Order: sequence, then C-alpha cells, then structure tokens
Amino acid sequence: MLYFYQKNHIMKKIYLSVLGLASFTFVNAQFEHYDFNQTISTVHLDESKNILPSINFKEKTLGKVVWTNVFDNPSVDWDVNNSGKIGANLGWSFVSNATADVFNPKNATTGLSEPINIKSTSKGTFAQVVNGPSGANEKDVTYTLTTKKSIDVTTLAGTGKVNLSFQQYGARYHDLQEVYVSTNGTDYVKVGDNNDIPSWLNGSGFPYNNPTTKTIDLSSVLSTGASTVWIRFSWTVDKTYPPNYWYAYGWMIDDVSISTKPDNDLILNEVIIGSDGNNQHLSYYQIPSTQVHPIKFGAVVTNNGLNTQSDIVFNATTTSYTGKSEIGLANPYGELHGTLSCSKKDTLWTSVPFTPPSIVSSIKKTMAFNVSSSVSDEISANNGGSTFNYDFYITKSIYARDNNKPSSYSYFSNGGYKYEHGNVFDIFADQKLYYIDVFLDPTTVEGSIFRVKVYEFDSNGVGDVPIAQSDDYSVLKKNIGAKVSLELGSYPLLQANKSYLAVVSTDGVDGKNLDVVIRTCGRGFSMFKSETDVWYEYNRDIPMIRMNFLNDVGLSELENVEGFNVYPNPANLSTTISYELTKETKVAVNVTDITGKSVYSNDFGKMSLGKHLLDINTDSMSNGIYIVNFEANGITTSQKLVVKK
Repeated sequence: MLYFYQKNHIMKKIYLSVLGLASFTFVNAQFEHYDFNQTISTVHLDESKNILPSINFKEKTLGKVVWTNVFDNPSVDWDVNNSGKIGANLGWSFVSNATADVFNPKNATTGLSEPINIKSTSKGTFAQVVNGPSGANEKDVTYTLTTKKSIDVTTLAGTGKVNLSFQQYGARYHDLQEVYVSTNGTDYVKVGDNNDIPSWLNGSGFPYNNPTTKTIDLSSVLSTGASTVWIRFSWTVDKTYPPNYWYAYGWMIDDVSISTKPDNDLILNEVIIGSDGNNQHLSYYQIPSTQVHPIKFGAVVTNNGLNTQSDIVFNATTTSYTGKSEIGLANPYGELHGTLSCSKKDTLWTSVPFTPPSIVSSIKKTMAFNVSSSVSDEISANNGGSTFNYDFYITKSIYARDNNKPSSYSYFSNGGYKYEHGNVFDIFADQKLYYIDVFLDPTTVEGSIFRVKVYEFDSNGVGDVPIAQSDDYSVLKKNIGAKVSLELGSYPLLQANKSYLAVVSTDGVDGKNLDVVIRTCGRGFSMFKSETDVWYEYNRDIPMIRMNFLNDVGLSELENVEGFNVYPNPANLSTTISYELTKETKVAVNVTDITGKSVYSNDFGKMSLGKHLLDINTDSMSNGIYIVNFEANGITTSQKLVVKK
C-alpha cells in the first residue's frame, strides 16, 4: 500500500487541462452519471461519473474466443517498458502474489485485501503495476505492458465485431490506467481506460471489485480490415490533477482475451439522474420545498451484440414509482430510440419523471434499473437489476448539490492564487436568497479573507457582474473546519426558469501558500474562475457551497424549533430571544462578539415544549455586531445582533 497523506488541492497548473468556458456547451454530460463498473451492495446518489453501480456480474464467454493470454509465460508473450526505472515496486512485473507494500491484506481500509489471482478465472501468475513504495514514488514516468507478437485476427478482418476483455483489480488515485491497440505494431490508439472508476480518496471512490471484467469494443479499430493487432496496457498520472501527485494504489491484470461479439447483448453502461432545469440537468441532495421539481432518469445503453435490436426499453422502479422509456424519435444514428445496431450507443429516458413531495422530509428510495428487449439476452447480468439507495432531503431553506459526506482527503484551493469557485443551481420558483453557506476545510488559514457572490448563469456562461455579494469576511479560528454563513448585501430575488451560480471569491495571498480552502464531497459539475479571470467548467469534486433561503429562523435549520427570533434588533438595553419547541429539547445559548469572545453563555438543559422567551441584558455590551448562537439538541443556528445605544 502506498500510504498517502497529501490532500487534493487544485493548483495553477491545472488550468491548461480543463475546458475554457468560451468553448463549452451544455449537453447530457451535465446530468449526474452513475456507472455500472464495479459491485457494491448499496450506493448513495453522488455527483460524479462514479456512483451507481453495480451489477453482480456472472462471467460468461463473449462469443467465440480467438485469442487469450493468462500470463503463464509472460517473458515470452509481453514486453515491459518501465521508463528506465529499475527496482522493486516500480512499474510492471509478473507475480503470483501482490506486492505487500501496495496491497496490504492486513488493513482493508487502507489497502486492497487480496491479489487478483485469488478470484481470477485462471489463478496463477498475473501482471501488476505500481509506482514505488510509500515516500519513494517516481515522477514523469509511463509504464507500459505490450504484447510482443501480433495477434492474428484474420478471420475477423473487416468485420470489426470484436471485443477485448480482461479481468482487473485495484484502485485509482490520480492514475491513468489505459488500454491501447495497434494494427501495425508501431502506432497505438487508446481504446479504453478506467477513468469511469472514481478515485478512492476523493470522498466517494473505492477499490473496484475483485475481479472486475473490463470489455472494450474494438469495432472502430478493426473495421478497416486489419488482420493483426497488438495490445498495450499503460499506467501514468492523470495530469488534470497537480502533476506532482504520482501516487498510486496499483493495478492488477489477468485473463486477457479477444473474442467475437455475442449475437444478443445489451449493456446498461450508466444511469443518469437529474432535474431538467435551465440549460443544465443537475442533481441535488438537499432541496427547499419551494424548489421541488420532477427528477428524470435516463440510461446510456450499448448494443454489444451482433444483431440489431429494435424494442429496447429502460426501466426504473422504486416504491410508488415505475418508469420506462418509449420507442420513438430519431437517435443520432437515424434510428428510433429503442433501436440500436451493433456497437451503437444511445441514451434512453423514462417517459414519466419522479416528483418528490413538496414537504420537509427525508426521501429514501431503493431504486432498481434495467434494460430489456423482446430478444433473449445472452449476458443478462450486464442489463442492470441491482439496487441502490437514492437518498436526499426536502428542506425548509437549504439548497445543496454536495452529498454532505466530506472526505478528509478532498478539498479545493488555488494554492494561494485568487479564485472564484462555486455551484450552479436551477431555480424553479421565484424566491429571495439571503445567505450562502460555505464549509471551510481544516487547512484554511486564520485571517484569510473571502466573500460570497451570486451570478446569473445561462447557456452563454457566467454574467460579468454579480447580482449580489456579501461583505468581506476574515476567517476566525472558530471558523476553521466549520460552516460559515455569509449574508448577501442585498437579498436578490432569484427568478423561476433561470440558473444562478453561488461562489466563494478570494483575492489570494502569494501564489504559494494556502488561504481559503473549501471542503468538497461528491463529484460533478461546478464553475471555477482562475487568477487570470477566465471561467472554466470544473468536472471533479463538488464544493460545499450552498444556497440558503432562510429569512426569519437564523442561518441553519433546527430540529424541534419554530419561530426563532431575536428582537429588538438593533438592541439598546436588552434583547429577547423567542422560540417555540415542538418537543422536549436540550437548549443552550452563547453570544459572542466578532472576535469570537463570549459575552453571554447559558446551558438550559432540557426545556419543555411550547413557547419560550429569554431576555439578555445588552447594557454592558459595547456598540457593535454580535452573534447569537442558539443550540438545540446539538444543532446550532446563528443570528446577527446589533447593539446600538
């Protein structure tokens, strides 16, 4: 196991690798995608190309096998290029047991529990790639494993109806685990990778199933009539991350084969979940009751069989909801939706969306998805059918796209440069916005200054001028690792059928040291503005930046509490805190000045249900701004108090 203690912060060098705003358009990729690539028992909805998954695959030979290799004679069959690196745990090697430093069977939480040959079909020797023991990782390397001899596919020449398959096990950090194919032994074309599997340490990833079978369609490579092919497995770093992060968990490969396609095989590649808003289609984990909107389900489906299928249907089911796609309209290939010829892919949508109730509640659904047709599928295990947990919340006021499950390894900063970063929200009903909630990472520096802004956002991009912003805020020690709610200087009325971007904005420090660092969790689409004032679409970790429509209850929602208010405000000699408890609740009140110093504190213990009034003497307080922190059953809300004599 390569122990890794660095965090994932974004530096200036990343900008050249992401797509500039001027060139992007909104497409279905901005729905939230869930890929069927590994097996887990239950999965929560997440913002990324990573979270649904899973199908419990039962392996079956895909058509007629024309070539296979199980690494029983690897020195004869494979060429290794390890970038000139020599030594244990560097690059590709052939082993019958995993390298202990990479795959740590004693600690399944930090390592991978077993080598692939425990469960692969052939057992025996396999190939593995690693990049050094902990603290000794090599940089600027590409490790490749290539077949020495050409593979004869003469009998398949010109058909292109061929799959490359292999069994694999491992996990990704910032790895690029890629597969290439050549028809002349010199020029290689990438045909697949593992980028659809999330990084284990980004807050939502995990090791993939041991073993996972990867199947890659070679139609585009062999359709020209090639009679020979070479296969190459390649490992290097994903340079869309800071390129000095050359850490890896490792990658094991066994049982490589080339085979013809089966006659009939539909594959459910990914499920798409999102509300159809203004130019983008986004999913949310917390939705104000005023902004509830129908949720759509779609599926990316591939026909991996030789035969054209003409009545393909995508099904989505859960308690009180059943949806399916309908055949009709033209797909990109001039066929009808629900019709796919060999190797073609299409997105199918259920005709009826799911609309959650517009009341404050927790929505927990056990969803099941599958794709079917009237033709008997030869490999039904990859049609879907596994269930996952689809959990989100209808709230009083909080609008959130993050999944509220931050990882200690996942945050966003700009390495000391100025930046703006935030989330896009679709608005479905007119509503005033009062606060932006920001969750600061524990690495945020005390005294760092930031503000929040709101922009109007549409298919043309981000507006030049924010429609509202807060005053500058200096981070206090108590804010570090906690939520900060900043009040907008004006309360903008967000209009229905429009989209808005809520961001954190900081001027940076020296381009070297961290300042304002934002917690992230889940993955998906957000917007990032660099120090050169250029906006980029950012498709990685979702920042914990939320809209808060709360007006008269404080800065965060409380259980068992209604009508929380502080009056008069501004106060002279005294002020009164009023609130009503819907059940017996533990209550504590703490009032601080803007430096965080407590000027009043009282723990009332359990208080009975009903209305309560608490008078606080402000006569001894100096003129200025104070924060009233009201805690109910361990949940704290805050409201600004002005003392003015």
